[in-house]
Formats: sequence, C-alpha cells, structure tokens
Amino acid sequence: MKPKEIRAIVDGVYGIDLEAVSELGVGKQTSTYSDDVIQRIRQALGEEVSDEAITKMPKVEVMELYWESFDGKMSGDDMRKMINAIFGINLAGISGLEGTGVSLFSKDQWISRYDHDLFVVHTGADDVDVWIYPTDYFKKQTGLEENPRGLEVALTALGFAYNEEKNALYYANPTGESVPDNFKGQTLGMMIGFIKENYEDLK
Repeated sequence: MKPKEIRAIVDGVYGIDLEAVSELGVGKQTSTYSDDVIQRIRQALGEEVSDEAITKMPKVEVMELYWESFDGKMSGDDMRKMINAIFGINLAGISGLEGTGVSLFSKDQWISRYDHDLFVVHTGADDVDVWIYPTDYFKKQTGLEENPRGLEVALTALGFAYNEEKNALYYANPTGESVPDNFKGQTLGMMIGFIKENYEDLK
C-alpha cells in the first residue's frame, strides 16, 4: 500500500486529512524528528542530510521517504507508528475515544467528534498547548456554561488553569515542544473517568 493510499484510508476512516496537515505545516513541534525517522529518511535518500533539512521538508514528503525505507513491507502497526511519529496523530488513541464523551480538535480539524460528546479537547496547531471546554450538548443538558468544578480541580493537578481569554481550562508545555503522548493520555484518562463517575447517563 502506497503512502497516497494510506492517506486516503486515514481520511476515509477517521476523517483526518493528512495532506492538509502537511500543507499547514502543523503537527508535532519539536526541534527535530525521532532518531528512527531521521535514520529512515537518510536511508531512503541514500545520503547524509541534516536534521534541520529533514525537519523543513513537507510532512507528506517525509512520509513518502519513510515508507520507501520499508521496501513496501509495512505492517498496519508500522503505518500507525509512522503517522504518529511524523504527524503527531495517534490513530489507536483516537479509535479509543468513541463513546467516551470526549471530542478532539487538533491539527486545525476535527479528529474525533460525536453528537453526545460532553467536552472538547482542543489543541494548538503544533500540540504545544491545549484547552478544554464543554460542548453545546453538555451545556444544554446540564445548564452549566463552564467546565464543572470537579473536572477543573482534577485537571488543575496536571497543570491546567482557567484561561479567561479562551474561557476554558488551559495548559501550555513550558518546553515549547509538543505535549508528550503520556500527558495526553493522563488528561484524557482523567476526563473519561470524571465523565463515567458524574455524567455517564448523558453520553
């Protein structure tokens, strides 16, 4: 399966346009890609290229070269790892959001959203910052206009704070790099647990 076909499947199944992500130049914001990605790009190019030059390539081009390094023998797991490493999109994690009550807006597009979701996790273009707020459905069902106090207290423990400008709970990674996957997992896990304990009947 070629990269263009992989991107078409991701768009068809998840509604995520990887080409748009590439064109916008968004995704993981770090000084460079992981060693694995860098090595595979150099292997595909057959020459020594600087980390900086690889980082400046369009993500679609990086994906094409990464794929080439596998000689067409990529497993489904390899494809998911590639998409997370290059675009900062964890497909396995996204699949797990269905039915949890949490919507995800990232890379300038909806990554996961269902009618009865209660809260939105909204990340900046490069995943450096994230803000959390209730959906219109939640507001209508509960009469609350802001995040419930219990959720605010729980997320404050992770470093979130209320941001008046965004009218949401807000966190920015102090390193200026993308929020790591384990932090995203902690945040989502806390939110899902809170929903199960307090609003399971609304989902």
